[in-house]
Amino acid sequence: MRVANCVVVIASVVGCASSGVEDHDVAANSLGVARVSIERTRLGGDPILVARGYDAADHEIAKAELRTGNVLYSPEPDRMPAEWNRGTDLAVTVGERESRVVTPDLEPHQIQALADPASEEFLRLAPVAAALDREAGIQPPSQRPARGERAFSQQGCSGWMHPTTASYVSCCFDGYQTVGVQSDPHVVWTRQFSPYGPCRTSSGSSDCSGAGCTYGPCGFTAANGGQNMGSYYPTMWNDGGEWCNYLLYDTPHQHDWIGVDGTCSYSGCSNGQPF
Repeated sequence: MRVANCVVVIASVVGCASSGVEDHDVAANSLGVARVSIERTRLGGDPILVARGYDAADHEIAKAELRTGNVLYSPEPDRMPAEWNRGTDLAVTVGERESRVVTPDLEPHQIQALADPASEEFLRLAPVAAALDREAGIQPPSQRPARGERAFSQQGCSGWMHPTTASYVSCCFDGYQTVGVQSDPHVVWTRQFSPYGPCRTSSGSSDCSGAGCTYGPCGFTAANGGQNMGSYYPTMWNDGGEWCNYLLYDTPHQHDWIGVDGTCSYSGCSNGQPF
């Protein structure tokens, strides 16, 4: 591990100070990341953790940024007013794909899944995983089983997975999350499935109400991210495997999964119970 000199930057509105950069060499991986830098800063009083992945030519190819502080969140924003809570906001970018996970609590927990497997792999790199754990008690998604090793396979979404206000042009469910495209053909939406049931905190506790619950009354997180692919058209792809996936095209293509309209009519959480 190499530690760089501290650089302090003064922002025009709020202070932003760096506590130094740690450089870590990493073992060979499918992302091509050869080195990871870990930087801890503060912005407006909130601690910020930034992990960057560089290839052998020292080009940045991946980034994860974690902010700990007040977050505005609702698991079902069309039904439940968003509330400010102490929590975390994690954004991950690998290549053209972006993922975001907002959590309205500070409980140690594991991220269930991300729409992009490459983003999951970046979070599992030893220096990145250790930094997330040390900073906020966050564990990356588990390694995905190899093809054919998992009994559950991808399938089309069911209406109960989404509120009655949601409508998808195409939607897939793989047991960990839903991945789909709504009216905007350039945006992918993901919702993490709760392994604990509806109206739960990030670690599975029922001690939550309203928008303080990470998992809402339909049993999922908010449609985190709204990952805008710019000029590309994300197309839901059924490759016959266990995991939901999509391809990016320059022009519109036919989706492999049909659309779905939400049928979940719950409108809130009270002490761990949907209503």
